[in-house]
Amino acid sequence: MNVTRVAIVAPRYTEVGGMQNYARRVAGWLRDDDRFEVVVVSTKAGPGRDETTLDGVRVVRLGTWLTLSNTPVNPLWFGQLRRLLRRLRVDVVNAHSPVPYLADVAILAAGATPTVLTYHAGSLVKGSGGVVDAALRAYERHVLPRVFRRAGAHVAVSPVATNLRTGRAVTITPGVDTTAFCPPADGVGRARSVVFVGRVERTSAWKGLPVLVDAFARVAREVPDAVLEIVGDGDAVPELRRRASAAGIGERVRWHGALPPAGVAAVLAGAGVAVLPSLTESESFGMSLIEAMATGTPVVGSAVGGIPHVVRDGVDGLLVPPGDVVALATALGRVLTDPGLAAALGREGRRAAVATWDWQRQRERTLDTLRTAATTGTAATTGTAPGRRRPRIAVVTDAVSPWSTGGKERRQDELFTRLAARGYRVDVYTMQWWRDEDRARRIERDGVTFHAICPLVPLYTKGRRSIVQALVFAAATLRMVTRRFDVLEVDAIPFLPLFPARVVAWLRRRPMTVTWHEYWGAHYWSEYLGVTGRLAAFVERTAIRLPDRIVAASDGTAERLREVRSRDLDVQVVTPGISPAALRSEADVIEPGGDVLRLVCAGRLLDHKKVDVAIRALALLRADGVAARLTVIGEGPAADSLVALAGELGVAPHVDFLPFVPEHADLLAQLAAADLVLFPTVREGFGMVALEAMAMGTPVITSDHPDNFARHLVQPGVSGAVCPPTPEAFAAAVEACRVRLDELAAGAAAVAADYDWERIADRAEAVYTTLRS
Repeated sequence: MNVTRVAIVAPRYTEVGGMQNYARRVAGWLRDDDRFEVVVVSTKAGPGRDETTLDGVRVVRLGTWLTLSNTPVNPLWFGQLRRLLRRLRVDVVNAHSPVPYLADVAILAAGATPTVLTYHAGSLVKGSGGVVDAALRAYERHVLPRVFRRAGAHVAVSPVATNLRTGRAVTITPGVDTTAFCPPADGVGRARSVVFVGRVERTSAWKGLPVLVDAFARVAREVPDAVLEIVGDGDAVPELRRRASAAGIGERVRWHGALPPAGVAAVLAGAGVAVLPSLTESESFGMSLIEAMATGTPVVGSAVGGIPHVVRDGVDGLLVPPGDVVALATALGRVLTDPGLAAALGREGRRAAVATWDWQRQRERTLDTLRTAATTGTAATTGTAPGRRRPRIAVVTDAVSPWSTGGKERRQDELFTRLAARGYRVDVYTMQWWRDEDRARRIERDGVTFHAICPLVPLYTKGRRSIVQALVFAAATLRMVTRRFDVLEVDAIPFLPLFPARVVAWLRRRPMTVTWHEYWGAHYWSEYLGVTGRLAAFVERTAIRLPDRIVAASDGTAERLREVRSRDLDVQVVTPGISPAALRSEADVIEPGGDVLRLVCAGRLLDHKKVDVAIRALALLRADGVAARLTVIGEGPAADSLVALAGELGVAPHVDFLPFVPEHADLLAQLAAADLVLFPTVREGFGMVALEAMAMGTPVITSDHPDNFARHLVQPGVSGAVCPPTPEAFAAAVEACRVRLDELAAGAAAVAADYDWERIADRAEAVYTTLRS
């Protein structure tokens, strides 16, 4: 397995701060991933150089000659960095800025080594005037644009980050560890405290701490038991102490100094309100606010910089004009004196933190960007730069939407239309599915061009895949040798076209990737085709060797492919996706069922779906006094036996059997109205019903059977439960989940959000960009 060596260059790494936390989080991900090796290059006070290990990561610290307005400087760094990067033989340099100089020098010293510039702020100009602001304006006008042009790829940490103006940046915001930053235990009350977390330095005056002290003086007069807590340290502390004493609140301000993450989480979890009173666009995000939101603490922030992108005014926090002492005092007083408002803001804040800002959502995008940059020198999601030829992807598949319907076809349609919108030239080579009277060998839909390379031959004969169709389409695939493309993408089914496609890729000297939706194996093929199934199994196993890269449509399929061939097999997972917001808007509203626990089980009524487990679990729950009701949605050969089973167990009055609902919106409405969705199947290629349920905010309980790949979708304890496919296990899981429904609902929505089609398209684009190199 190829290991990518990454050098993270951050001017400040061991201290407290948003940029430092972000860089350390990335370093931790790289440390824990076998595909990467990581070293951090940072600075230290005084001359010389040293090395240390922090959290298991090697850190090289370069000496500083002097510090200008919080910016460490050493004119020798260019030569030191160039020699160090060569000696370390790094594959990609990830420089973190906006603190000037070190990151800029790293981008220039990298030479031919690919670089990724992670930029954390908007304008650096503080608005205070004087020499410092003049120097910063000159830096942003004359130096920064050159650094941006030199960087191979860009990550914008904030929606207001300066490098977004390059048109080449992918936005990957900071996140929060929602397990470490969590609400206090039930019954633990909150103090009437106002908490600020951040640097307390003169060079960080734009954080607005003098405004906060003046505002709290007003709050203190209205709320006699309120206290102000400052978490952070710096050279501005003495001045702020004097200001607080002069305002008569010196005894009501607690100075915690710098605290470790666990200490910060504890202070926030017990607070009445957290505040970020920043004054300028230098506040690019508002990390302390999402940490507070994760603990369920209501927040108040200035409507400036990136804060409005984090806080929805009146929903999960309150926004006030920057620098307005009266407005800030009023907002803080409202939260401290209105328990209903505080509870509502805190509840929605926690939900937003889990659904939007959890660090795990950012991990894969960051690692994909670094790995792609190491290979190609560009970001995974930058699209096509102006003036460059659009990358061409040739897709070979025998079934396409809208003429053929199914999960595979829908996945292709969603992905390829999005890639076309991003500037890719997508040509799909298939059978002539469109109407005969059109007679066109080529048509275009939603930016994707469809080419007919053979007549339409039925996919199935007597209920089974047609060998004639597979042979005809395989022969037609050879026509690809005359077509232009940068990457050849082939659908694995029906296997035979993979062999001529491999020949075409060799002759054209282009990379070939194959999308595998499911791996069947010898046992399945023997059941499906009898004696000839052995030949089919041999063809399937041989086909795995053909592509340069395999794309698996699920984690389970990737797992199977590696078991068959090699644990080091190059398999990338690009799953099907959903559009969570569209799904929620599509669903009709079903009134909740009072105090009854609503359970839903949806899918084809087949033996391997194990719907009987859900019915038997219901019987156990009701025997234990749980007022539960089960809705079974679906049709199939097991329907009659399941109705009979409900009668035998005496739960027929509490089980509703619905056929497949005519409209998708009706299914979504049922999933949204449920308290829990039961998915006890023992064979599932992906689990779209489970994913759609989580998108509707409904936790899912599924089986841990190795052939049930839906188990990869559900995160136990976060979005539901995974347990053995037995009635006893499912009943116990329901009991455990029903006391945490609100928390699991938020977790389910967060997990589902990671399968948004745009994120899935990002992953597909990373695959094609890497292969194209």
